[in-house]
Amino acid sequence: MRNEVGVARFLADRGAPVAPPATSIDPGPHEIGRTVVSYWTYVEAQGAIDPLDAGRALARCHAVGHDADLNLEAGGGDPPTEALRIFAELLARGVVDPARGRRLARSAAHDLEAVAALGLRKQIVHGDAHLENPLAGPRGPLWNDWEDTFVGPVQWDLACLVATAQVTGAGRARAESALRGYGIDRLDPEVDVFVRLRAFQVATWLLTMAARDRSMIGRAEPWLAYVENRRRHAPLILTRFWQRARRGLGR
Repeated sequence: MRNEVGVARFLADRGAPVAPPATSIDPGPHEIGRTVVSYWTYVEAQGAIDPLDAGRALARCHAVGHDADLNLEAGGGDPPTEALRIFAELLARGVVDPARGRRLARSAAHDLEAVAALGLRKQIVHGDAHLENPLAGPRGPLWNDWEDTFVGPVQWDLACLVATAQVTGAGRARAESALRGYGIDRLDPEVDVFVRLRAFQVATWLLTMAARDRSMIGRAEPWLAYVENRRRHAPLILTRFWQRARRGLGR
């Protein structure tokens, strides 16, 4: 949450289209017992988000954050690496079928190594840039909910932008419009691996929430199937990412 407030403050101060932290009081985050809260400037909803404008706004956020040096706290690591660690815990607890779970985890670990091998430039990114996260502000979309922000390739945010459309087919026209607003007609092939990792991350969080709501298991299925289908013909190897995750569990 410190990262969230710090990044949003940095971007807002430089005119980027974000929902800004509070300015009249200390935005925090403040910790009271087991509760942590932060304070934000209220944004009066202006209606539905225009995905074209949302894409433009995300591009602007990336441009403003291009050279930022904010020394973000690592926390659980970048979102896909954190998801692999959590998935390993779910597998150890029997939430996931063992054989299938090992295949999925190895697939995600292989994809993490593939991303590292690309050597892409890293910068401040949103981390959860789907089209439900901009708010409809009075002068256009304001990107909100920077809780997953980290230093990584902008391709991760682009994958978040289109993943739901790629996996479920829902909102395909909106996703394509957002990409056009961002300034690209189609995704580079290298983004495929990020979409697959995003699908793995979403599935992991849905499975985590299944402890409270068993229907989440069914909701995770299309995301898990996407990972399997996109990797079906690729070799799956036991990579160092998966080995680290298992060692963290003492396995």
